[in-house]
Amino acid sequence: MRTQGSSPIGSKLQLGACGIVFAAISVNLAHATASFSCATAEKIIPAVSFEGHAPYSDNDLLDFSGEIEIEAGRKIALAKSDVKNFVWKKTMAFGIRKQVEPGAAIEIEIRTRKSPDGIEFPGRYKIRAGKQRFAGEIACSCG
Repeated sequence: MRTQGSSPIGSKLQLGACGIVFAAISVNLAHATASFSCATAEKIIPAVSFEGHAPYSDNDLLDFSGEIEIEAGRKIALAKSDVKNFVWKKTMAFGIRKQVEPGAAIEIEIRTRKSPDGIEFPGRYKIRAGKQRFAGEIACSCG
């Protein structure tokens, strides 16, 4: 039933627009994401911790944030733009490079393996900050 002043073309356009919005929402829901977090296992300096999200379908980062503390009380923020490479599925690996001042950068390399439970990713890290070198264990999880 049409009301005065309405047309069947206008109704079809409204239905079409609703269909497009519903399709867009469905596409976004179809791309499931995984959240991850990592932190150095030892509670000593250096300390690294970060978290983020990645789609299950590939090795892109949707978001990433964290920090590193090489000197007690001096925390340096890490952002998505600092992540130079990222891979995850059976392993989780990060290559992070943070420019802290002209000519000085902190490089972090993380390599982990998926545990039998499929959630934990224990592994090792290496940090290079100028002439300083650090290595140790890191614990990551994904869900």
